[in-house]
Amino acid sequence: MPSGQHLPRFFTRRGVHILGLALAVALAYGNILSNTFVWDDRDYLVNWQSVKSLDHIGELLGGDNPHAGSYRPLTSIYYALSVTAYGDNVFGYHCNKIALHILASILCYLIFLHLSKSTFLSLGGALFFALHPIHAEVVTSMTSAYDLSAVFLLGSVLLFFYFDGRQTLPRARWEARFWLTYLGSLALALLAYFSYELTLALPFLLASYVVLFPGRPSGDGDAAARRARYLLLVPYFLGVALSAKMLETSRHPLNRVGRRGET
Repeated sequence: MPSGQHLPRFFTRRGVHILGLALAVALAYGNILSNTFVWDDRDYLVNWQSVKSLDHIGELLGGDNPHAGSYRPLTSIYYALSVTAYGDNVFGYHCNKIALHILASILCYLIFLHLSKSTFLSLGGALFFALHPIHAEVVTSMTSAYDLSAVFLLGSVLLFFYFDGRQTLPRARWEARFWLTYLGSLALALLAYFSYELTLALPFLLASYVVLFPGRPSGDGDAAARRARYLLLVPYFLGVALSAKMLETSRHPLNRVGRRGET
C-alpha cells in the first residue's frame, strides 16, 4: 500500500470482529429463512386482527393482546409494522429476527469491550452470546419478544456506561453530547420496559454496576460525584413505576371491553 494511505476505519480489529459476529450469526441461523408460522406466530401475526392495520395503534398502546396478563405495547406495534411490511411472507420476519440478534450480539461485544478493554475477550464473550443454543428458540420464533427488548436494554446499558465513564471529566459535563448520551440511555430504557417486562430489572443492573465500578477519584468532589451517580439512576426506577402503572391500567376490566372477545 502506498505511503500515507490507510485502510478504511471500519477495517480495524474492532470492525473486523463486528463483521465476524454478523457473519457468524447469519451462518448459524440462515437455515430458518423458510420456516413457516408455528405456535404463537399464528396467534400474533395471522389470527390477531389488531395487527392487520396500523389504524389499531391506539388499541395496541392500551394493552390489546391475544394473550392475557402481559403489557408489551411496543412489541405489539412492532408486530403490526411487520405484518404491514411482510404480510404472509415468512422470509421478511426471519430476516428481522436475525438482524435483531446480530445487533444484540454487537451491543454485547461493545459492552464487554468497555468493561474488559480487551478486543479478544470481548469477541469471545460476544460469540458465546451470539451462538449459544439457549437463543435458538428466540431467534427462530417470529414472535418471541426477547430480541427486540434485548436491543433496547443492551443499548441503554451501553450508553449509560459511556456516559458514566465521562462523568469524572469536568469539561465533559458541559458538553451537550455528554447529556444526550444519558438521555439516549433513558429513552432506550423506556422502550425496553414497554417491550418486555423482564427488562424492568435494568435499574438494578445499572445500580450493581455503579456499586461494583466506583470510577476514578475526582479530588474534593469525589463524594459529590458518587452521590450524583446514584441520583442519576432515579429516572430508571421511575420508568419501572410508570410501566407497572400502565400494566395495572391495561388489566382494568373497563379497558378490556370491546377487544373483540380476545383474552
